[in-house]
Amino acid sequence: RLLAFAAVAAATSCTWTAPTGDTFDLSGLSKDDYWMVQDAQQNFRYYLNVCKNAAAPKECTDGKEPPSPTYQVEAKSWKHLCKALSTLHVQTWNLLDPKDPQKGVEMTYGGGMKCGKTPREIRFHFICSPHFDEGPLQIFETKESCHYNVTWASKYGCPTGPMLCLFGANFAE
Repeated sequence: RLLAFAAVAAATSCTWTAPTGDTFDLSGLSKDDYWMVQDAQQNFRYYLNVCKNAAAPKECTDGKEPPSPTYQVEAKSWKHLCKALSTLHVQTWNLLDPKDPQKGVEMTYGGGMKCGKTPREIRFHFICSPHFDEGPLQIFETKESCHYNVTWASKYGCPTGPMLCLFGANFAE
């Protein structure tokens, strides 16, 4: 049990400074357990965390899945198959729009369980939405499969510092 707790407690950087000098801090979205999202077709449940591993859902505790910030559980199967979609320390950051940091930030976790010969990966698109603390969020699997996109409207998708994200315009304080 102590080992499982240590895996959940593992964390990585929750802040990033873009080449433009804008800083993003996603720590307000990090949880001790997970965020749970159902896909639109009701086929899968996703257990997500930001900047640290998610607590493994009950379907993922047979020891086959490595610690992960993101899990996919097949909702309609009696087996409730579980997949670790990523590895915490395989993380990259980018601006959603390199010309306008006020639009938000993208964080990608790679290194998930293999899907054929390719490791799974999940890409979070944090949309700058000053009026939303924690969401709404949606998840989509790409046509190529095994690559997942999360769209998450949140104030944490806005750069911190002297610029404001207001109606798509930039105003200095």
